[in-house]
Amino acid sequence: IPATEPRTALCDGLTPGSMGYASVAASNKCGYGTFGPFVSTRMENSVPTAPARPRAVEVGPVHCKLSWMMPYDCGQKITHFWIRYKETATDGRPEHERHNGEAMVVGRKHHCFITPMFSKREYTCIIAA
Repeated sequence: IPATEPRTALCDGLTPGSMGYASVAASNKCGYGTFGPFVSTRMENSVPTAPARPRAVEVGPVHCKLSWMMPYDCGQKITHFWIRYKETATDGRPEHERHNGEAMVVGRKHHCFITPMFSKREYTCIIAA
């Protein structure tokens, strides 16, 4: 392959918001040549990863306390979390009659209370940063 054609290499394991550095050397039957100068690039920032290990840490008659581990921020400070919850009742009520809602947690807190909730009903919750 002629040396005038551009070459590319994929570097795995770099995280958003970090700096990446690379240097290249060529080889032939006689061995490796010297490495060229380092080049650097900042990896683009991205949206945060999903919060880890979400769980209900306290359940009361009309509330639920949710907790989660902080996700990787991918190069930008996390400003808030969104929590969506919905009742997963199986008592025959149509979807539009079931209790559901959203909550926002501002800042870097990793827990929240959802209230009011209805006793003896099952809920599912999802959390995003």
